[in-house]
Parts: sequence; C-alpha cells; structure tokens
Amino acid sequence: MKPKLKQITKDEAKKKGYKMLGQAMGVDLGHCIYEGALHCRDFMKRVEYYVVKAYVKSETGGHKFITNKSQMMVVEFYEDCNQSQ
Repeated sequence: MKPKLKQITKDEAKKKGYKMLGQAMGVDLGHCIYEGALHCRDFMKRVEYYVVKAYVKSETGGHKFITNKSQMMVVEFYEDCNQSQ
C-alpha cells in the first residue's frame, strides 16, 4: 500500500498542530518511507505529510557501504490528529 503524502513546510506542520511520527534518513523519499514503515506503528495508515528537513552530503564516504550516492536526505513524517478524532 502506497500512502498519499503531501509535502509541507516545518512552519505549516507547527501552525496546524500536526503530530510528528518520526524522521528517517535515506537515499530518496521511498527509502525514507520504508524506514518509517519499519519503525513506526501503523505508519502506512497514519502518515499524511512530510517535510524534507535536510540533505546530507557524504564527504568521508561513510555511506558508501549503504549506497553509491553521495547525498542522503532527512525527512520528517507527520499525521493530522485533528482529522482522525
């Protein structure tokens, strides 16, 4: 099941009172979603929004054992608790 996600800003998440489910670091959004599904209860049912927090460059090559990409992304995932009540 692929969730429908909407990209928002950190300010929008704070302003609307969205609850952060967690954050993940991965090579792309799909990889981050996979990490979220592994570590958050009912992630695929709950996640609605995401914020791209940062892009991380691997200058030392420390991520080479995971991926041959030189850049990773950090994503925060949110749910709207106001809707689910």
